[in-house]
Amino acid sequence: MQWLIKTDDRTEKMNLTQPSTSSTKWQGQEDLGQKSRAWELEQVSIPELPGIGMVTLKANFDAGTAPNSWVHLQGLELPAEATGWLANGINCWTDSPILGKADHLKRETNPLQMTFGDQEILPYPETSGIFHSWSFSYGDTGSSDLGVPFLAAIDEDQSFTVFKIDLNTQQVTISIDTAGLKWDEGLQTVGIWLIPLPQSKKWPSLATATNYWMQAIRKHERFPRQIDNVSKSRFKPQVLGYTSWYNRFTEISQETLENDLDAISNHADWKVFQVDDGYQIRVGDWLTPATSFPNGVKNLVPKIKANGLTPGIWIAPFVALEHSDFFKTNPHLLLKDEQGNLVLCGDFEHWGGKFYALDTEHPEFKAHLKETLRVYFKEWGFEFLKADFLYAAARVPAGGLTRAQRGVRAHQMLWDICREFGATLLSCGAVLSNAYGRCEFSRIGPDISLSWEDPALTHHHSREKPSTRAAIVNTITRAALDGVMFFNDPDVVILREENTGLTQAEKEMLVRVNRAFGSLLFCSDDLSLWKEPSKQLRQHLEEDHPVQQGIEKVSAAIMANGSSSLKDGFQITDPKGTITVQFEGRQFNFVEHQTNR
Repeated sequence: MQWLIKTDDRTEKMNLTQPSTSSTKWQGQEDLGQKSRAWELEQVSIPELPGIGMVTLKANFDAGTAPNSWVHLQGLELPAEATGWLANGINCWTDSPILGKADHLKRETNPLQMTFGDQEILPYPETSGIFHSWSFSYGDTGSSDLGVPFLAAIDEDQSFTVFKIDLNTQQVTISIDTAGLKWDEGLQTVGIWLIPLPQSKKWPSLATATNYWMQAIRKHERFPRQIDNVSKSRFKPQVLGYTSWYNRFTEISQETLENDLDAISNHADWKVFQVDDGYQIRVGDWLTPATSFPNGVKNLVPKIKANGLTPGIWIAPFVALEHSDFFKTNPHLLLKDEQGNLVLCGDFEHWGGKFYALDTEHPEFKAHLKETLRVYFKEWGFEFLKADFLYAAARVPAGGLTRAQRGVRAHQMLWDICREFGATLLSCGAVLSNAYGRCEFSRIGPDISLSWEDPALTHHHSREKPSTRAAIVNTITRAALDGVMFFNDPDVVILREENTGLTQAEKEMLVRVNRAFGSLLFCSDDLSLWKEPSKQLRQHLEEDHPVQQGIEKVSAAIMANGSSSLKDGFQITDPKGTITVQFEGRQFNFVEHQTNR
């Protein structure tokens, strides 16, 4: 194997040489006039994981020679047996299919969605068979005898990793986002990764690999999570609950929520009642109630608890709307990029305009966030927090910190506050790797749409747009993270007949996939309006399922970009421990330790 180093600040590549064929190290030095840069790579096999190796890249830079953007490690060969690889998205919302030689990722075409993903960070080649995957990837071997080839970044507290996959050459480039990094003096670690060893003929199951991966992350973490195990939660999956968003959206009031609460009270298995966006006057002004809550949202809490439910509330803590009082009165708490510009995070008509990132490193912001959440948890009595639009913390490198460092520190701060007050955290809209081991629950796909694809967005391509199809894709392709990195939230199910364009077959597909592979099962329906078709779907939602105790029995899920309609229906059966999912003309067999297409 020939390893090479390429940095964005230099056109030349640096060859790393192996002192001997038996050595586990490769080394190289770049002469830059009177100064130099030295690189050292070590590759070792992992006895517990046949076919998986660990690679560590270190560097030593003379003053003024450290790279200021991306570092690329080239030379890794992909196993020829794997004909498709996961294109894991940056955001928990990002569409994450498995792609083959005939596929490529399409660029964002909706300017309003541009800030949610990686379109401003990475190029999107239009060549078939070339695409990228953030943080981790795994391959489709098409055979139960070959197992699952696996790629994963271990050290993302400092820098994000992108695996740039080329199936035409069977090569992958490991790219490390070091923009904004303050390099240490002396020999320092640039990154650590798990890689497949091409000479091996068998890999472990994806379940085995992801569990080892999380153990390695904890061993090498730079910003302590201060936990023993993410699964130590007062909630035991699977958790059924209500959220107000996917039916009423921002049109909520004390009266409408009490109506939905009354309808749920007869369903003993439901555990959470979460108030979503719309209770506050504006995004950023969290403690000022909307006119539809003249007495504030806190008056709902006693009734929620009286019905045996955990009260939950939504917040977008790292952003503020440009028309909010907080934005206008706290200009010093607005995040600025290295050019001194405010960091735009989006533009929503239903919010009333543009919203911007806040400086999560500023001491005043930290105090403000803690006080806001203290009011939520101690004065108002909420015990479950859905924190949304968390990608804002990692939008840009700033203040001597990389995107990864800013995102990790902000996410850990949020979870520390929640744990201090005894609240449960659902992470949403975060850079996915920022959430690893730093919340109880995390969204793993986009918002569902009220139809198979959102009619208003069908003329645009967007990896982060609301999409029921894409949500199902991610529920399957990210299934192995469940119970390892966090508990998976696949987003809501829809059982109702009103205010939806989903067919009965599409609703049943959504319910049964989420029930099989998700840990947080929320619904926004007014249960008092359920008719017989909805009640039939309810049986699938609340029934016991052979895999409900965890996804460790599923090692991989193979899903490519599909059409915008359900072609062949679906089935989920349990013959001898196998779950069969037939979706968009493909059949997926989930069996213990292995998945085959």
